[in-house]
Amino acid sequence: SDLPTQTANAADIRTALRRGTIVYDRDNSEKHGDYLAALKFFNNFHHVDELPAGAYPKYLVRFDANSTADVPKLVKFANDADLRVSVRSGGYQSAYTSVINVVDDRATKRKDFMLLDFGNLKRIVVDAANRRVTVQPGVTYRELWQETIKYGLHFPGPHAERVNVAGFALGGGFGYGSRSLGSGADNIDSVKIITSSNQGFQPITVDSKHHADLLYGVRGAGSFLGVVTELTLKLHPLVPKPPTTPSLNGTQVKVTQALSIFPASQAKTILDFYGNFDYNTAPTNLETEVVFSSDSDGNRQYILASRNYATTVSSATAAALQKITDFTNTIPNHLNLNNAIGYDSLQTSTSSQWEVPDLAYYAEDTFVPAPLPDGLKKALIDRWNVVPSPQSTIILNTGTWTPPGTALSALDFNHTYSLGKSRMDCL
Repeated sequence: SDLPTQTANAADIRTALRRGTIVYDRDNSEKHGDYLAALKFFNNFHHVDELPAGAYPKYLVRFDANSTADVPKLVKFANDADLRVSVRSGGYQSAYTSVINVVDDRATKRKDFMLLDFGNLKRIVVDAANRRVTVQPGVTYRELWQETIKYGLHFPGPHAERVNVAGFALGGGFGYGSRSLGSGADNIDSVKIITSSNQGFQPITVDSKHHADLLYGVRGAGSFLGVVTELTLKLHPLVPKPPTTPSLNGTQVKVTQALSIFPASQAKTILDFYGNFDYNTAPTNLETEVVFSSDSDGNRQYILASRNYATTVSSATAAALQKITDFTNTIPNHLNLNNAIGYDSLQTSTSSQWEVPDLAYYAEDTFVPAPLPDGLKKALIDRWNVVPSPQSTIILNTGTWTPPGTALSALDFNHTYSLGKSRMDCL
């Protein structure tokens, strides 16, 4: 049966909710700690008492594995009961947008909201022939790439495996290979979405031919335009002849890279080279980054890594890699690790850094102009010398570099660097 309307309570929802559970009911919970325990925020950054009162929903509903049948009913119920709707898929967003933005929403007079947890929705369907993959919002990048690489195909996903693909792509998403392949948002082919104007609150398919204006808005707007229940994403080949049956694995597929590690004393030299490298003429499939990190003893160091996201190493790519290698060979006391790395090793390279259960995480990203301003280089070096934790990192990555004469990416930050900063402290 359909959900009752405005007078409904948790018992009414449980009766109609066939494939899900109310895991938090504000009116019947003894303590708000039950709410945070149910959400399991990834970064342990907020204590229960630090969230504003309005961040606690009327109900938190978690859906059973792969089942979206009840989602339209819940959205309709929320609308009829004068509740706002918010959605979370993994809780990885540092700003907790699934709850905090609801608090800051002054465009509506609705005071309460219902939070829909899509973390269990993990269906993945690969269409290798058309180089597409359809995913539900609960799918993590780890779960995605482990399926797509079986066909030698790649989605430019996040640099941390545990991030959910839906939130990453809908929010913009700068990931592995984005310089040439585009952002996560650029690679959204279509979505199924429920909006307040949908007849019967049923999902509609949004793509370049159907509701194209809504597709334009969804790419980068996160969950603010509706409830997305499914995404179809574009895939890109990493092998010359991708198979149409699942016959490869992450060890077999290789990514060519040049990687060097330098002591902190070489910071200015590294950033001068990196910040003035001619990315206008370098192949867009060559993605280079500088990682500010620390070794096992806590000593500050810099990692310069260049990777080729293409099916082969072209002569232009080889020349650019050689130019980088020639530069690194002029610097004393550094370590070169130039080799072809397994695709699985690349994807898991940052996993240990982001999955320690007793750490609190904070991360932010911004785009900065190219070439790198001297003042910014100095500020980064000065700041890195006093970072609070040896587990903190700063990452400079070549941003979108759209070839002349082509459309800008969905992020619209052309000829820039992506600057990411993260801090990890013990609780």
